[in-house]
Amino acid sequence: MFFPVPSFRTRLPHVSTSSMRRLVPFIALISGFVVFGTAGRAGAATYHVEADGSGDFPTIQAALAAAVGGDHIVLGDGTYAGAGNRDLNFLGKGVVLESASADPNGCVIDCEYLGRGVNFITAETRQAQLLGVTITHGAGDGAGIYCYGSSPTIRDCILRENGSNSLGAGIRCLSDAFPLMQDCLITENTSKSGGGIYLYGARAIVQGCEISGNHATAVSGGGVWINLNSSLTLDHCTITGNDAANSGGGVYLYFESTVAISDCLIAGNSSALLGGGIFGFRVAPSITNTVITGNRCQSIDGGGVYLNQSAPIFTGCTIGGNYAGGRAGGLALDSGSNATVNRSIVWGDCAGDGSEVYLTDAGSQIHFDCSDVDPMTVTGPGSAFYGVNAFTADPQFCDARPCTEAPTVLGDYRLDAASPCAPESAPAICGLVGALDVGCGAAHAPGDETTIQAEIAAFPNPSDGAIEIRYAIPRAPGSESGPLDLGIFDATGRLIRAWVLAGGERVGSVAWDGRDRDGHLVPAGTYFCRVAGPNTDAAGRLIRLRR
Repeated sequence: MFFPVPSFRTRLPHVSTSSMRRLVPFIALISGFVVFGTAGRAGAATYHVEADGSGDFPTIQAALAAAVGGDHIVLGDGTYAGAGNRDLNFLGKGVVLESASADPNGCVIDCEYLGRGVNFITAETRQAQLLGVTITHGAGDGAGIYCYGSSPTIRDCILRENGSNSLGAGIRCLSDAFPLMQDCLITENTSKSGGGIYLYGARAIVQGCEISGNHATAVSGGGVWINLNSSLTLDHCTITGNDAANSGGGVYLYFESTVAISDCLIAGNSSALLGGGIFGFRVAPSITNTVITGNRCQSIDGGGVYLNQSAPIFTGCTIGGNYAGGRAGGLALDSGSNATVNRSIVWGDCAGDGSEVYLTDAGSQIHFDCSDVDPMTVTGPGSAFYGVNAFTADPQFCDARPCTEAPTVLGDYRLDAASPCAPESAPAICGLVGALDVGCGAAHAPGDETTIQAEIAAFPNPSDGAIEIRYAIPRAPGSESGPLDLGIFDATGRLIRAWVLAGGERVGSVAWDGRDRDGHLVPAGTYFCRVAGPNTDAAGRLIRLRR
């Protein structure tokens, strides 16, 4: 069965510098010394390292020791293991360490559970860059990457199956560290707290990343854990399938940290106690254009979100299909929390006591405006306020999943064309209500009542190789005959690959090789294909498996 693509605002993938730079080998004689490498740009050298020890240096660390700021160290595909290829240290230098193929699946640093992958511990800046590699089987706090007082750039990387017996398995950041992470996959990492990302007195910007299947086995923050006045920006990220033994299966926010979450999908996460999707204590997160669905807390409150002594602002969000074993399937507010909810949907969540929103004490309150929520499901001793543009009506999601199925990433929470939350139907001052626009229902040519029936399918699906996308899209009588666009999107709605079907071809197929527009193999996961054009919109789901 196919589900249409979520229509988040599209953020174009970053174009890696390695895919744009042409490298020309040379051997230069300078003052009687032989310098091996390649010319990257004026004043900088490029060194090559191979997994078998050949190349300009026998190990990655040997190359890092020799390089100076601005140099590039290029890794051939293969698996790097052993001394000198783990516990890597940039030594405070603005060096670029990158894979030659820009494919992290092909360039792997295997720590063999004998140490960390990379240490940024010498005040590295944004010029210290780690690009297009996988770090796996790291061990210790910050098993994949340990970042202390440094601000590196980490892009197009995979942190997978790293483990810590304490705090922070994928990446751990301390002492005002400030990494920039873009287009990374952080998956299947395990620690007591902060399975994927751990911040303590640190900052991070995380853009276009997938944080999935990570585990907090003893305490909290399966996907993300932040504490002690930390600062976190999550932008166009997917946080799915993470779990915590205590609270905050997806994201755990603690103690006056600054948090901005925008254009994200937080789905299918679970916790044993509080906050299946998000847990917050003494924070004031800004959560914008974000889908929070299919999360579960097994025994207490806040299937989607739990907040204590906090002041969240939700703008343009969709909260639905979440489950709590106690109270507040969607959103729990505790101990004087004060929430503002604008242009958002809270619908279809369930809990043991039947509530979607629960205000646990008289000091907690929530303010709704331009939002779709049923006041009968907002319960507890606290106070709820409804602006003149708040309303109660079934939002008519395209394919919402029953909340009892949580944790699940399934479901299409776009709106039917007849939804009261659609821009044309909601109060005029509100515009679109919820995170996702119209994605199903009848499509009409202007002035014409003929529904366009479109079909799209993929074979084989799931697949770890090429996928053939087949489409058949009849033209409605009197409709325009312009070109059609076929796109591949990730789960957050980011465009991955695109084709123009010349002449508005209505029946045909396109072969997708699993690569993005820069030629990089995309990670395993759920993707969506969509054909769009004049009076036409058809979509389907694709599953890419690991090779």
